[in-house]
Amino acid sequence: TSELMTQERKTKTKVIKPRPMGNTMKRRYLGILDGVSEYARRQEKLIEVNPACDVPKPPEDEVELWALSAKEVEELLELCDKEDPHADVIDWEKRRREHSNHRRRTMCLLLLQGYGPAEACGARYEDFDGEGIMPLLQRQRLRELGVVNRDRLKTRARRGWVAIDEELKELLSEQKGEFVLAGMNGKPMEPGNLRRCFAGVVKGTKFEKLTP
Repeated sequence: TSELMTQERKTKTKVIKPRPMGNTMKRRYLGILDGVSEYARRQEKLIEVNPACDVPKPPEDEVELWALSAKEVEELLELCDKEDPHADVIDWEKRRREHSNHRRRTMCLLLLQGYGPAEACGARYEDFDGEGIMPLLQRQRLRELGVVNRDRLKTRARRGWVAIDEELKELLSEQKGEFVLAGMNGKPMEPGNLRRCFAGVVKGTKFEKLTP
């Protein structure tokens, strides 16, 4: 799917050259192909001509909407403290465990406020104004650092302001000039790692089907 390209097309004023398909177009395109192959399988026919006109739109998958209650949010955040920093371990291991718990909790709180994985990974403490966060160009930051490999951004200038809750306010009130979800080396967390980390937090719990 990474090699799917749009076709060249002409308008009255210009020629639009081929470019990589966006994710929405890819899903639509693959959905059509799936419908075509399913149509052929049911009819027990080989596809010799383009049957697109005869193929009904594939049914959309049913999506379960899950609104977390306040109690469920508390349960989810308790899962973030997976490592015990008070065990009989050396100082650097204790600091690492505290950092891991802190980062998992901050990550979940950012996601619960409506941040996407790339926006959460690109967030810096300087984006916090005391009451909320303005995303600005956080995907752009990750792209410039080589963390997100995209030729073009889905949203070039998202400037919506996101209000946040009291716990996240407290975590972001620390006077730091770095990425919120930075590792021990100070580098930002990658969106792929965020997804894996979140999956590890909810694995084996009732939140297992929940995604970032």
